[in-house]
Amino acid sequence: MSFTRQSAEHVFPFEFDRVFDALVLAIPRCGFSLKDLNKQIGRVTASSGMSAFSYGENIAFSVYKVNEYSTALSISSALKVGVNIGGAHRHQKNFDSILRAMGFELGQPDTLRKWVDSSGEHSVMARFVGLVGETVRLQRQRDGSVIEVPREAMCKDDCAWVTDFLRNTK
Repeated sequence: MSFTRQSAEHVFPFEFDRVFDALVLAIPRCGFSLKDLNKQIGRVTASSGMSAFSYGENIAFSVYKVNEYSTALSISSALKVGVNIGGAHRHQKNFDSILRAMGFELGQPDTLRKWVDSSGEHSVMARFVGLVGETVRLQRQRDGSVIEVPREAMCKDDCAWVTDFLRNTK
């Protein structure tokens, strides 16, 4: 049998926005479903699905500023079903998976910038997440949500930035 609840904490040498945004990107990378996020209060909830070892977990994340250059992440996990046979150490494996994915995200260059549409009328402060076909994926600074923008809808400077960024990070 395994414990039904477990928690962990980790401090990162990065500012709050960078850690929060890395967490939002890391959650789906680890196979978890993002349930809710609130950047204002530094709270994110996610869940894992059922597996051979577990009926799944509900995971709560709290991100908070330690000082100007450090941010803490508190992770709390609870099994969806109170007792789980054979699921020992599942919490820790999930915690380790999230921390590894966040380390990857935090190691990437910070791509926060103002993105403008081809008409010049609309813009958004966002980080570049990736390119899928001819669709650019951006993570909004305001709320952490990921939006998809067709390349043809972006201004020429932003299209050139994407091309240069991808060429320089290979």
